[in-house]
Amino acid sequence: MKRSTKILIGILVLLGIAFVVQRITYRTSTTENSSPFSKIDTSKVIQISIARGLGGEETVIDREGRGWFIVSPMRFPASRSEVNLLLSAVAGDPIASVVSDNLVDSLAYGLDAQAPILSLSENGQEGVSLRIGNVTPDYDGCYVEIVGDRKILDLAKNLRSYAAESLTNWRDKRIFDFSLGDVQAADFALGDTLYHFMHVNTAWQVNGRDVPNAKVHEVIGDFIGTMAIDFVDSSFSWGDSAIDYGFSISGGARDTGKIKSSTAQAYISNSSVGQTYVIGSVILESLERGLREISRDYLDKGTAKR
Repeated sequence: MKRSTKILIGILVLLGIAFVVQRITYRTSTTENSSPFSKIDTSKVIQISIARGLGGEETVIDREGRGWFIVSPMRFPASRSEVNLLLSAVAGDPIASVVSDNLVDSLAYGLDAQAPILSLSENGQEGVSLRIGNVTPDYDGCYVEIVGDRKILDLAKNLRSYAAESLTNWRDKRIFDFSLGDVQAADFALGDTLYHFMHVNTAWQVNGRDVPNAKVHEVIGDFIGTMAIDFVDSSFSWGDSAIDYGFSISGGARDTGKIKSSTAQAYISNSSVGQTYVIGSVILESLERGLREISRDYLDKGTAKR
């Protein structure tokens, strides 16, 4: 065998060995798994914070009693459904696999200085903080970096959708925190007409006349279930409101407010939280129509109907 052939074979063997070692190293690093949330008991989490990049706004949500409240940058009830969805995702203890231990690769995974940082704190414990990067190509997970660790992880759960949510999305969009069953009396002033709803035993009366329970549920039950689509945090000029309302709740509480229509939306205030909400104009239209139908069918005729 020629000397040059032997040298070529030697080179090929060395290249083969290098390739095998590289593959073993690659597989070892990319299959190294961890569980960032393995020590988190979501039932004991008392605070959730989301810092939106270096110098960005931080949303802080605290557990208070049985509920959750946004405490920074403003105080407002937090959306229980959004908080529960996030905690459910964490409670599943998603696995994370190492994709790189070189922070030079951070930009490629969306883990730059502007990446949001999600932190969960337990009662009496430090908790965990993760920098949240891009969504993975399959959209089922996202890239994360545990704060204080130099490894970039592929987390088998997409937390990016929660970390990227705006403050508006974390706010509770329920306008009323009670149901029709909690209402003892309700008043609506539409134009020159006052509608006084009174819950008598298991029946409803409006201005002293019997009205079917189904109709009351249709008109004010649906109204109580209204969800906001946005919030008005600045001063708001009501002018002539379309409807004034008031609810007397079991336990002595009283909620009052106004509803005003606009071109494509409507506004409603609630005295109990001092907040003005944006709602769909169809809600106001439905309430007005329902009240007028009650007047036509049960009040104007001067006879009681069931």
